[in-house]
Amino acid sequence: MRTSIAGSSQDSLITQRASELKQIKLTSRHTICNEAGVKTKPITMSNLSVMAMKEATDLTWSQLRQQRRYLKEAGLLMPSESKQRLAMEDLAADNIVTQMVDFVDSYGQTHRAAFGRVTNITTFVTKLLEQHKLHKTLTWHNSTIPHD
Repeated sequence: MRTSIAGSSQDSLITQRASELKQIKLTSRHTICNEAGVKTKPITMSNLSVMAMKEATDLTWSQLRQQRRYLKEAGLLMPSESKQRLAMEDLAADNIVTQMVDFVDSYGQTHRAAFGRVTNITTFVTKLLEQHKLHKTLTWHNSTIPHD
């Protein structure tokens, strides 16, 4: 049957098979692949990728939930909403503000440049120390730092 529709061309047969597989639901495709001994690994998006997509497309959280369902059907997994919200809070809690500002040099020339500042130094340093402690990169020197 497939040969009568696709012809004898190998490319046409592959296209026909791919079209047939696309029509099968994702869960059924995984079952078929498992029975055939084909290992399938879903593609997972990182939190940063999802946040970038949400920001670039200006999606609301409910629209993102719907998008997650569609992408899951296609075999693309996204982190849970709670993980995304936590990651967003971490980014927002950095207490760093950046903007483009006009600076005047000693010759009176105006130059536009990026300017960044920490809004709350105490929170920023505390959070930084907590992250180093969590990742075990915080070192104590007991008031002495070795020369090596």
